[in-house]
Amino acid sequence: MLDCGQVAVSGTVPVCAVPPGPASLVLFTSSGTAYVGPGSAVSAASGMAVASVPFGTATYSTSAPETIWATTGNTTSTVSVIWLLSTSA
Repeated sequence: MLDCGQVAVSGTVPVCAVPPGPASLVLFTSSGTAYVGPGSAVSAASGMAVASVPFGTATYSTSAPETIWATTGNTTSTVSVIWLLSTSA
């Protein structure tokens, strides 16, 4: 299954849910930088930086869906995070 979306990130917001099983996730921004991670406590220090160059990763969530969260860190700007998710479901 292929799914995609776009989220306006201002503060900390959920981006997408990765279901159990093998998955590939691609993230990028329209401009600027956002920081992503598994949990609402994601920050510029603990998250993975995502910029306008697409970044892909293969994942395997074993038990339950994992929600990916994003934040803009210490900036007050809004950044659009675009995501593409491919799963075996």
